[in-house]
Amino acid sequence: MDRPRHCCVSVAIGRMDGPTTPLLCVCSNRPHAAQHNVTQTSFGSLLEILRQFHPGLPKDLRTLLRTPTDYNIRRMAGSGEYFHFGLRSGLEACSMSCSLPTHLQLQFNIDGLPLFKSSAREFWPILCQVKGASAEPFVVGLYCGRTKPQSLEDFLNEFVADIQAALKNGVVVNGCDRTVAIHCFVCDAPARAFVKNVKGHTGYFGCDKCTQEGDYVENRKTFPRVDAPLRTDQQFECQTDEDHHRGSTPLLALGFGLVSGFALDYMHLVCLGVTRKLLMYWLTGPIRRHDRDHCVASRLSATLVSLLSQRLVALSKFIPKEFARKPRPVADIDRWKATEFRTFLLYVGPVVLRGILPDRVYKHFLLLSAGITILCSAQYCVKFNNFANQLLTQFVQQCKEIYSPSFLVYNVHCLVHLAADVKRFGPLDTFSSFPFENQLRFIKRHVRKGAAQLPQAIRRIAERRQIAVCASLHDAARSQSDCCVSVEHAGGPVTEQLRGARQFLQLRLSKTCLSVAAGDNCIAVKGIGPMLVRNIVKVHDSEVFLLCETFQRSNDMPGYPFPSASIGCVSVSGVSRSLEAVRATTSFMKCVCLPDNNPAAENFVIFPLFHNTG
Repeated sequence: MDRPRHCCVSVAIGRMDGPTTPLLCVCSNRPHAAQHNVTQTSFGSLLEILRQFHPGLPKDLRTLLRTPTDYNIRRMAGSGEYFHFGLRSGLEACSMSCSLPTHLQLQFNIDGLPLFKSSAREFWPILCQVKGASAEPFVVGLYCGRTKPQSLEDFLNEFVADIQAALKNGVVVNGCDRTVAIHCFVCDAPARAFVKNVKGHTGYFGCDKCTQEGDYVENRKTFPRVDAPLRTDQQFECQTDEDHHRGSTPLLALGFGLVSGFALDYMHLVCLGVTRKLLMYWLTGPIRRHDRDHCVASRLSATLVSLLSQRLVALSKFIPKEFARKPRPVADIDRWKATEFRTFLLYVGPVVLRGILPDRVYKHFLLLSAGITILCSAQYCVKFNNFANQLLTQFVQQCKEIYSPSFLVYNVHCLVHLAADVKRFGPLDTFSSFPFENQLRFIKRHVRKGAAQLPQAIRRIAERRQIAVCASLHDAARSQSDCCVSVEHAGGPVTEQLRGARQFLQLRLSKTCLSVAAGDNCIAVKGIGPMLVRNIVKVHDSEVFLLCETFQRSNDMPGYPFPSASIGCVSVSGVSRSLEAVRATTSFMKCVCLPDNNPAAENFVIFPLFHNTG
């Protein structure tokens, strides 16, 4: 799979006796076909037409993309197949799209990926991401079979040998020597138990962070204790807890802590786990309070569920562009994605649930929301780490009384271990499954037919890597123009000093997009506080100013378990009608500004953007 030669074929088509119009440029520097997942049949038909006017064009897209035809697929026990791309080739492709540091800290993800609804075939990719680099995760190894790998050793041995060599000798990436270290493994609970070869999350000793024995309550395995002794890497290596281990794992050969080095993934644990569980309880839980179980929470009435959906839909236009998905009614909760549960937990839920949930249940939810908010924030996750741990521990302890003893399942219990992982690895979004799940989506798109699924994926991945060099050039050129104003107008408010300046509706600064429209018009300036952008002006084609309005009153959010202003979350009212000019180069933070359940009133709840929006 050698890097392709730099070649370019430009195609222009038009009348033979007149001017031609550029129609297609296929180049190793331009990832048109692979980037947009164009089928070979479609592209082949286009080439067949173009060859009538340009005989020098190849007949097949694979010639242009230099698709590899020689690859060694290894047969495994059972009906599985495995192909190892290798760490070095992935890092080389990664270096073409971003600048890599001299010391590489690698994160690995292993998970199952079903391919078809009508077939049991599935992928088990081994993905890698360089911590701190802007490049997307890449595939190190790929397994395909009707079930997950039957032999853990057969599945991981080649990967382990590759990583061992990199840890010992480093890697040479594009002629530069780089040292390598493992930052962490990020897997969901079933995959984590599989690769570590330990009991799963439904086992009595299923927690891989502490040694407590679970209780069987109402057909669920629960973990009620929050103070059980913690597991250590040395205990895992010696397998002192025979009830926890199923056997040995090849990962021990890496000399890497298999307790401390396996991070809890908050995408599955918190977003798809605890947050979804809470919502489902409020929607489909017990109809009435059961005093014998000491339950406070119960199912919401149909009227309250309808009100909740109305509030969620009403907030859609106030969600910034950094959010891939807008709030949807709870009737669609079975189709909510992890990002939607995250939006609900961190931003939307504290607003829409007030007055719908009983006061005690609402304040209990805020314990979870506030704790995860702190752990997501790069600014506060270390400073308030112990306090966030107290909030989450208090949330877990109150679950038994507010909901039921059966509510304390594995996901809820693991909240008490989350702050320790943040202290070790950084904010939650720096070691989550979100980027890996996005990559899994692309891998699945590579398979277009039922036969030869693994060869299809190998060829498409190789093609994407071969064009990475020119994709990076394209992105670099585009990023240079990311700081710009757009959509000029003439009807906005201006100050007397800036009268006559050019006015615009939008401003893009790096990865931040500001606008005068609701949703993208709220910022927080140090020393001033939250502000609403009412106009964007440019003076002498150089300096850009944001014309903003401030708020007359700012208070802590009601019901919050601590003064919310300490982390930038405030309830504001009374929009000032006087404009203040703020230079676009001023240090500010973009915020989420949501109307406080009454869009007609000028009462808002403001949250800084805590999670990683990159």
